[in-house]
Amino acid sequence: GLGLGMMAADTVPEAPRIDHEPGCTKIFQAQNLLFYNFILNCSQGSA
Repeated sequence: GLGLGMMAADTVPEAPRIDHEPGCTKIFQAQNLLFYNFILNCSQGSA
């Protein structure tokens, strides 16, 4: 499944960045100085 979300910038140590979780890829993209958008792309299951 594909999940979209937003995260506070202070919770993301480095961005833009890509996190590889079990079966998932989480891509962070800066939206502004306070928030990052993230895309969670999972190869199986639902996000």
